[in-house]
Amino acid sequence: MSSGRLPFTQSRRPPNDASRSRRAIRRYACPNAQRIPPPRSAVKTIKVCVFAIALLSLATFQGCGSSDPTSVVTMQKVAGTYYRVDINMAGASHYEIGRQYALQIKNNVPGYEARIDSFLQFMIGLMQDAQRHVVPPISPVIAFADLNARAHDLYPNIPQEYQQEIQGMQSVFSYATDRIGDGRLSQNKLLVFELFGDIGRVNSCSASAAFGEGTVSGKTILGRSLEWKAGTNKYISAIHSVLILHNGSKSLVSFNALGGLAAISAFSSNKVFGAALDSEIYEEYPSTKGKRSYMMDLRYALETATSLQDVANYLTGKDYAFNFNIFLADENSAAVFEDNTTEPFSGLRTATSALKLDIPDWDHPTAIATVNCFMLPGSADNCDLWDGNMPRWESFISRYEDELAQGKINIDVMKRITAYPGPKSDGKAVDGAIFRYDEEPALQTIIVDMDSMETWVFFQPEGTPLTQPNYLQVFSGNPF
Repeated sequence: MSSGRLPFTQSRRPPNDASRSRRAIRRYACPNAQRIPPPRSAVKTIKVCVFAIALLSLATFQGCGSSDPTSVVTMQKVAGTYYRVDINMAGASHYEIGRQYALQIKNNVPGYEARIDSFLQFMIGLMQDAQRHVVPPISPVIAFADLNARAHDLYPNIPQEYQQEIQGMQSVFSYATDRIGDGRLSQNKLLVFELFGDIGRVNSCSASAAFGEGTVSGKTILGRSLEWKAGTNKYISAIHSVLILHNGSKSLVSFNALGGLAAISAFSSNKVFGAALDSEIYEEYPSTKGKRSYMMDLRYALETATSLQDVANYLTGKDYAFNFNIFLADENSAAVFEDNTTEPFSGLRTATSALKLDIPDWDHPTAIATVNCFMLPGSADNCDLWDGNMPRWESFISRYEDELAQGKINIDVMKRITAYPGPKSDGKAVDGAIFRYDEEPALQTIIVDMDSMETWVFFQPEGTPLTQPNYLQVFSGNPF
């Protein structure tokens, strides 16, 4: 639903070489006042007003949830597609916010616990199946207990206020046992779900942006696609969420699965955007002892930053468990923070950064893109470890070359770039698709104008992945 990224690494096909295949799999081992009646003359008017309000609510929101404006947490399902959750962060303690959020979910979203439990079961099953089929097989295969141990390693280094939010949610989702497949949420299962992007890592993603002279407005317009293993949408698509944390200068919009607290894709009231991407190096999953959650740190950085550079500065030098890219944008620019924990190496790649010699040149100084690998000199050479990286990179190069030759980028053009199904129009990453509908289809595709904050999102529905994104306008302007 990270990493990433619903937490969200990719479950890519291991390379053909048996030893490399083994490396690719080993990383998984993740006083109520008295009421006074109104005068009789007012009763009819009151009834009419109540009926009118009900009609207006039905026209605006479709689905269930609380819309009480005095609540700390309000939740509505919009257009039958996603949950909009608004939280007044000044209205209660972080613990109470977490508790109320969990109560809203438990009381208004039938089957939520079973969905999250099934999601975890599905993901663990994928990892186990991969371990059994690698040559030679890995034994014992990964289990929930392994992911739980990783989550508890990271938990102490999560910002205290986020720990308190999790604790509040755990007071509601507190089934006594951790048995996977029982349809219930224990405190440990919830924690694993919250940190899955750091500890499970079965996803891939891409992102790009244009800015400055490259856009009609002169401000940044971006497109980000979160991709997850096919079948995940069976569990997640019914609980897509747009979480709005109303917190003054620290306000944030986060795109996730309902209940998720980490920043997979998010932007702040200070007009700074961040999104997590995997950057796999196909080595054994490292120890998580003393490590940090980069998705929780990304949320903290976005809440406190006033520029993309602030976010990069905050993430630099911290001890994370695994490698990642963070796509960053603000009103004026966009960049990619590359963090290669195993070298160690980190750096901020801009549109004009020098790239490794074997990476095709990026010749668009007013645009930038990222796939699931490191491109700055000094980082691990991992772009050829997954056969989708370079075809997608070359598609970004050609899409921006073609579009910028015709004029400047606006939201509609960014939608078109992000929806590109590849030169063969087959939605396959290995053939250069930016919008994927192969074995790891797009789960959420997000378009944002960082100046106006106009936002469009494609939410993958349940069933067979769609072959083109059906964007919904989530915000017409500033949501804060």
